[in-house]
Amino acid sequence: MRQPRDLVAEAKAWFESFANREVAEPELSVLSGRMIDAIAADVPEIGSDAALRQELRVAVHDGVGAYFSQGPHERPGDIHLPNAAKALGRALAQRGYDIALLQRCYRTLQRISWAEIMTSACREITDPELLPVALDLQWDHLSRTISGATERAEMAFLDETRRQASSALTRRRELVEAILHEDRVDIERSTRQLGHNLYIQQTGLILWTLDPTDDSSAMLETLAVDIATALGAPRPLMLPAGGRMLWAWLATPEVPDLRKIARLKAFQQRQPIVQLAAGVPAAGVDGFRVSHQEALRAYRIAAETEPAPVTLYRDVELVSCLAADIAALSRMVHRELGGLAARGEATARLRDTALVYLEQGSMAKAAESLGVHKNTVLYRMQQVEELLPQPLDEHRMPLEVALRVVATLGERVLPD
Repeated sequence: MRQPRDLVAEAKAWFESFANREVAEPELSVLSGRMIDAIAADVPEIGSDAALRQELRVAVHDGVGAYFSQGPHERPGDIHLPNAAKALGRALAQRGYDIALLQRCYRTLQRISWAEIMTSACREITDPELLPVALDLQWDHLSRTISGATERAEMAFLDETRRQASSALTRRRELVEAILHEDRVDIERSTRQLGHNLYIQQTGLILWTLDPTDDSSAMLETLAVDIATALGAPRPLMLPAGGRMLWAWLATPEVPDLRKIARLKAFQQRQPIVQLAAGVPAAGVDGFRVSHQEALRAYRIAAETEPAPVTLYRDVELVSCLAADIAALSRMVHRELGGLAARGEATARLRDTALVYLEQGSMAKAAESLGVHKNTVLYRMQQVEELLPQPLDEHRMPLEVALRVVATLGERVLPD
């Protein structure tokens, strides 16, 4: 009785014979050369660059050699891949190319390799039973080899990209810190190195997230770009200040209208996950530094209160200047407000009405701003007058300051 054929063993034997021929020189170099020419035609960015083509030449030559020297009997994890693939990945990253270019190289390599294998197999294997088994075996081996080489090249590409980004970020951070510390810097050179025009209006921004669960750097950077677009500024200069905070600067020819920021969708939600503090726009290197410092002060005010999603330093400047000594500020509030410094919703409503009245300058305008009847404002202001320790008209400025302090910092500046 005839023994059944072991088609897999026969297919492996054919591949071993085929590989022995192809792995020897000059056949290996000729085969690799055809593949390199095909990749260079499909990926002209590499084909026209002598240095990159040389990296490709080594990667393909070594990769084809590894494919033929290790037959399809190897287990997937046992395939040894040369380091040339890593060198190609690093080289493409160093030249600033996208990872998609690397992936195109390996897709073309797989296509050309498979065409070479099919041509040889169909020419040499005339047995109709053996041919499909041999092709199936080679496709599996080729796919695993190309996949491993691609993965190795991609990891090297991403490692190099991260290394470059870290190095660039370090240089950017050092230059920004030099400006913030008032070190002498060459403005033209710094503008070029930062990619940020230091001659025009500078607006410092602080963005942070209230979500403690994740690194939100990418989301904050996207939002900073959206803000720049809304204000007609180019891409902002950005510097991470931790996983959940971002420093940013806008450069604009004219003073931007920062009120537009609060109209962005990200800040219109009822419970925003991001907040922003902005300094006052100012020109030049001094403006770069001062507006950032003001944004930090606005952030400190926002972080200690329950503010709107956007805090402009211009709106909290007075309170920021006074807030260094909370105890002294609380005593001033108590002296100026008297009974109007009591806690509770009713007194808070009277304080809000008094502040709007002082800002608007008339009962009618205050009523319009508050969305109530003029008589309501009149009635509330009568109550305010009764609670104040002195007539309103005699202490308008300190009274408005005290009311604004409470409106910004909340009840922590009220007496117990």
